[in-house]
Amino acid sequence: MKQMTTVQEKRRTSDFHGTALLPNDQCLFCQRKNKYVKRKQDVLVECVAETAKNSIMNAAEKKNDSRVLGITETSCPIAREAHCNDSCRRDYTRNISHIALPSSSDITQSKLKASHSQAFQYVCNFVQKRIIDGAVIERITMLKENYLTYLQSRHPQEYNPKYKTYKLKQKLQKHFGEKIQFWQPSYRSELVYSNEVPKDVLLKRHLKMPHQRNEGFKRLL
Repeated sequence: MKQMTTVQEKRRTSDFHGTALLPNDQCLFCQRKNKYVKRKQDVLVECVAETAKNSIMNAAEKKNDSRVLGITETSCPIAREAHCNDSCRRDYTRNISHIALPSSSDITQSKLKASHSQAFQYVCNFVQKRIIDGAVIERITMLKENYLTYLQSRHPQEYNPKYKTYKLKQKLQKHFGEKIQFWQPSYRSELVYSNEVPKDVLLKRHLKMPHQRNEGFKRLL
């Protein structure tokens, strides 16, 4: 994989490592911040403590739930950030004894999906923090490089250097909708920028990008 050598690229990489990957004020299961049971707030607790993790993982395996598996597995760096409502955890792990365990091929596929789910969540947090909130323009190839770097470091068995850029683009479009835009200049790879930031602000940010040709982006704005 291409080495990142510039100061700007190193800073972008450090931004990735400093991103919070899972909100600790959101339930792992219902994905809500506040839940009330009989008019009382169901307080969020750490749901991957050893006393609860085994039952959650067992339920996730039987349900073939790649999202929950990806978060609760031991090697996942965001497992310690997972919180849940106790009522949601009980509902999730209730009555699973009758569910047949998936086949080995199903388990392999589930682990593959879980690994890519983690990598995609990693990139999504970066896009939200840097591109949308920070009004910074990035290239789709840089996002793909960080996606693959995450897989290579956390799930080397799932690493695929031939992973197609268009697949990541489609996933980002589905996840963010109109919040982000893509533009293909006549040189190099597509630019990714926020649709929520005024175009004059984007232009000023783009002009500060090193070694860029700005004429095409000016015409786009």
